[in-house]
Amino acid sequence: MLLKGQVAIVTGAASGIGKATAQRMAEEGASVVVADINKPDSDTVAEGIRQAGGKALSFEIDISQEDQVKAMIAFAVDNFGKLTILHNNAGPVTLLASKDRDLVNLEADMWDRAMAVALRGPMLCCKHAVPALIRNGGGAIINTASVAGKLGGHYLITHQSSKGGLLALTRAVATRHGKDGIRCNAILPGFVETPAYEKMPPVTRETLLRHTMSNRGGVPDDVAHLVVFLASDRGGYINGVEIPVDGGYSCHEPSTADFQAIEASS
Repeated sequence: MLLKGQVAIVTGAASGIGKATAQRMAEEGASVVVADINKPDSDTVAEGIRQAGGKALSFEIDISQEDQVKAMIAFAVDNFGKLTILHNNAGPVTLLASKDRDLVNLEADMWDRAMAVALRGPMLCCKHAVPALIRNGGGAIINTASVAGKLGGHYLITHQSSKGGLLALTRAVATRHGKDGIRCNAILPGFVETPAYEKMPPVTRETLLRHTMSNRGGVPDDVAHLVVFLASDRGGYINGVEIPVDGGYSCHEPSTADFQAIEASS
């Protein structure tokens, strides 16, 4: 087991990538705190892990609230004896999907509400997890960023900006606390079949898949397996990096998909 004896917190673990990561971590031997603002669904995920023979407890949290973040770290240590892994995965998915627009039409209040979860939240989680990790000689922090954090887009300026900030936070934590035994890395998902993506209009999904060089969209386990690897000793010399998990979405020139369509029709 890659994570035997480890204790992990996964935020945004009630569904999608977070849920898959919590399940895979538990399968690899970690005790997992399934943290999410959606308590009923996080309870279900934790119960499913326990029924499968793993160790998991749920914790209700709004990660933008510092007192709740401090309580989450204490909850993990009190119940499982320590903390060795933090996966910052939670994000304001519903808010971004309904309100995130181009710069001119962006609501400043929406930006503030989204950034409170998308960037302030991971910062707070790192702030309060780092001392707990150091007490155990170090550990791993994995941040769920996005290819959007490195690429410009027509809409979703808040999403792009927050994920770009999360990449900077990742490098800062790795730089400041690497000598403390802490590894901090970012994963950059592309098109992954999560509840948020399932609600997209068909034309949006088709466009994203057309620009994905692999022959399918991603699934949460594609990301979860990488998170487990980065959290394990097998990723022990990887620190401060950004790893796309996007099926080749970000590797090519913007015109590639159009040229492929031209070639296929000729």
